[in-house]
Amino acid sequence: SDVTQSISIPHIVVLKVYASVRRLTTYGLRTRAYSPMVSPGAQGEPSSNVWSIFAALPASVADSLGGRADAGSIAGYQLSVLQACRVEASQAAFGRTNEVTVDFTSRQSIYSTGTSLGSIRVTAPLGYIVPLACQISAAPPTLVEADSTVYDWRSLETASCEGKDNVATISLAAGSAIPRGSRVRFRVRVSNPTAQPLSDLW
Repeated sequence: SDVTQSISIPHIVVLKVYASVRRLTTYGLRTRAYSPMVSPGAQGEPSSNVWSIFAALPASVADSLGGRADAGSIAGYQLSVLQACRVEASQAAFGRTNEVTVDFTSRQSIYSTGTSLGSIRVTAPLGYIVPLACQISAAPPTLVEADSTVYDWRSLETASCEGKDNVATISLAAGSAIPRGSRVRFRVRVSNPTAQPLSDLW
């Protein structure tokens, strides 16, 4: 057997089998693919992160089953640029102003140029309010980290922070970058909800 890739449809891989495939036998294959820059569900035209497998059937079977059989679908693995994300509140009371500390490790470089600004979007649970001109500041270390040289947190060099409802969009300053592997920490000011949110996910 050999593996080919469709040029016109680059996300499809075809495995051509020249020998017979035995019934009720488990087979496996490995192919190299480039992950998208944006997760499927967050693209301009969102799609499910699902991998599908189809088998072309022999002529004797194809007549009754339309030429191919659905071999099943597999939920895709999670794609992310940021990892080890954490959020910590300074104020847990309802309706109060809250300095929220956000930190993460970047798995890919994020940068701004003279013509294109890199940005980070923080989405709080529904009910939180991010001011229109939101404020970003460096987050101080914890008491444990203050005595440690292991942590090398990077602050953001920001051009702007724009708030809308529960979303803060932070644009990096022109010429600045977050190199791959950087550990980033910053604070953003928000208003806490007046009632318990349905979800605590940021």
